[in-house]
Amino acid sequence: MHSGIKTLVALALISGTVLVIVWFARDRFAENHDNLRVSAPATEDEIDAHSRLDIPSDQSSSEDDPTSYVVWADEDPVVESTADAKMAKAIATIVQSERSTERLPLVTIDYPLDESVFPPDFLAPTFLWQDEEESLDRWLFEFSWEGSDPLYVVAPGAAPPSGEIDPRCISDTNEIYQPTPYQASARAWTPDESLWSVIKERSVAKPAIITVVGFHSEAPRQARSRGQVTMMTAETPVGAPIFYRDVPLAPSQNERGVIKPLSEASLPLIAWRLRDVSRPESRLLVTGLLTCTNCHSFSADGKTLGMDLDGPANDKGAYVIAPLARRTVIDQEHVISWNSFPDKPPGHKTLGFLARISPDGQYAMTTLNESVYVQNFTDYRFLQVFYPTRGILAYYHQATGEMKALPGADD
Repeated sequence: MHSGIKTLVALALISGTVLVIVWFARDRFAENHDNLRVSAPATEDEIDAHSRLDIPSDQSSSEDDPTSYVVWADEDPVVESTADAKMAKAIATIVQSERSTERLPLVTIDYPLDESVFPPDFLAPTFLWQDEEESLDRWLFEFSWEGSDPLYVVAPGAAPPSGEIDPRCISDTNEIYQPTPYQASARAWTPDESLWSVIKERSVAKPAIITVVGFHSEAPRQARSRGQVTMMTAETPVGAPIFYRDVPLAPSQNERGVIKPLSEASLPLIAWRLRDVSRPESRLLVTGLLTCTNCHSFSADGKTLGMDLDGPANDKGAYVIAPLARRTVIDQEHVISWNSFPDKPPGHKTLGFLARISPDGQYAMTTLNESVYVQNFTDYRFLQVFYPTRGILAYYHQATGEMKALPGADD
């Protein structure tokens, strides 16, 4: 994603169902891991209170890398421990310290939110947190489940990764995104896919309790801060890729009342992409278009595409209805114009506002004879407001070519 320069306008239609993932957050700590087994804490001889606890250099190229970490899973048949003996003893000691300390400064876990639910085919997230104890440089993650032994991860808490920047999209009316001081002070860690798979498998239908304990590498016997969230994994996958538009936020001065937040020079920078949620990158499908294409939808079986199109002669009521194939070609035969509506007021140019293809792909429905409020701004953070103030609903039938007002919504 092009951070600060591009935004995503996404619509995922999955077998006729829009997948909605809702996160709930509330302030609390769960005190339900007292019966978990850990190794005996280290003695003073095993870990010098003043010895530095480093993440082995072979675990990552740099502690500034959010994927840098070591894992300890004592006698786990699936997860391979990468912690050496010193690290394993330190982990046991810190766990003991955390459990025996009633009050600790707060670790605020910004992502994932408490009680998050992840689809089973979701890519590993980047954990983000803030620590009231700013001097700390190591964090212990404890993942615990009912009926399973816990997993432990020690991470150095790197800075959050920056998004990719497309230099073509930088203009006089935008800027490269700069994080807020709060965002810039966050710490980050990303599990690899093998560890994330284990976390997901063990949190299906029952929550994983994620406790984050802060400590200092030069005093690896004392827990200094603590935070906790829970997460679960859904039984049902997303099951389909997401088709979306990648749009440069480069506003331009336009004619008052005209929906056109981008200059014509920026239109070829719009990219249509397909994203499998289990993969770290999207796939580019279409770019370099010289006309604006926008609101889109699919039939329930995924075989028909409906999409707004700015047509010839400034016809902003053009609309595409095209069959999908491995290689889809949109020809003139796939384009209709909502301005062909026979009951359109004389002289009125309609947009076909917020059109939608039917589940069976045979009909398209939209708002016609509309009046629309439009206001454009040159501030890329809030560049446009538009919405209909009046209009009727009408439909187009592919088989007959008829375009008619919908009874009951035609006044």
